[in-house]
Parts: sequence; C-alpha cells; structure tokens
Amino acid sequence: MNFKSDNIAPIHPHILKAISDANTGLQNSYGDDEYSNALKEKISQIFEKDVEIFLVSTGSISNCLALSSLCLPYQTIYCHKNAHINTHEAGCIESMGYKLTPVDGSDNKIDLCTLKLAKETQLLYAPHMVKPGAISLTQPTEIGTVYTLDEIKKLKQLELPIHMDGARFSNALAYLGVSPKEMIQHIDVLSLGGTKNGCMIGELVVFFNKDYAKDFSYRVKRAGQLLSKTRYVAAQMIAYFDVWIENAQHANKQAKKLFDILSQNFKPAYPIETNQVFFHMDIKNAQKLQEAGVKFYHWEKDIYRFVTHFMTTDEKINQLQRLINS
Repeated sequence: MNFKSDNIAPIHPHILKAISDANTGLQNSYGDDEYSNALKEKISQIFEKDVEIFLVSTGSISNCLALSSLCLPYQTIYCHKNAHINTHEAGCIESMGYKLTPVDGSDNKIDLCTLKLAKETQLLYAPHMVKPGAISLTQPTEIGTVYTLDEIKKLKQLELPIHMDGARFSNALAYLGVSPKEMIQHIDVLSLGGTKNGCMIGELVVFFNKDYAKDFSYRVKRAGQLLSKTRYVAAQMIAYFDVWIENAQHANKQAKKLFDILSQNFKPAYPIETNQVFFHMDIKNAQKLQEAGVKFYHWEKDIYRFVTHFMTTDEKINQLQRLINS
C-alpha cells in the first residue's frame, strides 16, 4: 500500500512500447530526429497554437530554464510561498542569479491583491528593490488545488509574463474539464511534466509566446540539458499524449475514493481536487499505519500526504480501509 508519490509507478505500457519501437535504425541526435519533429507538431495540435518546444531531463531544470527566459538578472519572479520552485528545488532558480518573491494566498494559490501590493512596493522603491519580472504558477499547487481559468486571467492583469509549473498539468486539466488550449490562454511558457503520469524520464518546456524562446537552445546547452538521443524521450512523449488525460482522470478518481475513506477517521487538511490528499493525523495513528506497511509522506506538523497515480487500484484502497477499521 504505497501512497507516497505518483513517481513510484512504472512506465505506462503504451509509452514503454513506443520507446522500444523507436529503438530501430539511425536517427539524428540533439533534437533533429523525426520523433522530435513529430512531437512539436503534436504539441501544436494539442494546444491549437504554434509553439516552440525543448526536451530536458527533469522538472526542476525545466522550471529554472523556462523562468530564466522570462527575466533579466535584476528582476524577480513571483510565486506562492509554498510553490515547488521556492520550497523543493534546492535554490535552483536562485543559483542562476534570480530572486524569488514569495507571495501568500489561500489554498496555496497566489492572492491577486497581495501580489499587486508586492509589485507596487518594489516599483515604488526602484532601483533599490528588484524589478518585477514574471509570475510562476504551480498547476496544480503543492497541495493539489487548482487555479481556475478566471484566476489565471486575473493574474495576467498585472502585465507580467506567466510561467506555469505543470508537473501534474494533466491532473489539473482532468479536474477542470477544460481543453489544453483554454488552460494556457494567458500562459507564456509551460513546464509540462510526464514522469508523474506514466513517462520514464524527460520534461517539456513549451513556449506559447515564441519571443521568449529566442536563444533558448543556448540556455539548454549551458545547463547540460541538451539531450543526445532525443528520439527516445520524444517517442515516449508522443505516446504519452494518447493516455495522459485518461491516466490523470483515474488518479484523480482514486484520490477521491481515498479521501472519502480517510475522512471517516481523520480530519482533512486541504480540499481534494486532484491526486493528492492531505490529512491531520496524530503520530500514533501515523506510525500504526506505517508499521502495517502503508507508505505515505509526512508533510508538515501533523499533516500527512497520500498520492494516487494511474495504477492505483481499488484493491489497495480497500485494503487500507480494512486496516484503518481493524
């Protein structure tokens, strides 16, 4: 009964087959292969927009490189105080010379008024404070909540480029029931993840505003992210988009079942919207479950996180329920 992360799941069979099928013949390297070219066309079709795409190895470097394309060194990036780039990337973006300005807001979503005040304050004391540069939204957030289309639209009123950290982008799409085109209407660049939803390795940086993609290939190379045999990463991504929404819908549905079961005995810490559920639990109950073989993550204080994925079965959830009720 492993509910620790969605990274624990294996590669989706459809995606694994696509990698194997790509393992024939010769292909150009460094993104000049037929799979990479086909992937760009597919992404453009999915988002109904002409895009530039770049394949990198991890979500962290995807976020950092994407954000570096939006800002100058004396500018700042606004994010929620609990955003992944601020709490779980070991200062990666700061190591590139950029300052983060954390902003508060309920449900781990940036509050528009608080962000507006932060921006106005920094402009008021110019040039002594950093200049407003960009906004980064985690979609869904670190606690699984989702920015609505209207919330994203309102943030665009601040006239700053917007980056979206989409490690679980598919889960947000599945929850909102909107099209990819609708989701990115006000987004300039997206870090699009797949490893949490069935892929083996690799993330996409997708530019919807292609002006920011100028010379991005140099940023990728300088960061050591210019992958050689890109055909394999591109092939899995092509296959991924055959199953990404189905996978995410399953993970979200199983999370709701898990939420309902845990709610019978424990107090929810946050709303349930995607595939992460959080509960208040005293250490005695947490240890009892862990000693019985249940794996989950200690989030903070008395809050624990449980995560579902595309292979989470009813059997495992029912097994947990029987254990809790025993």
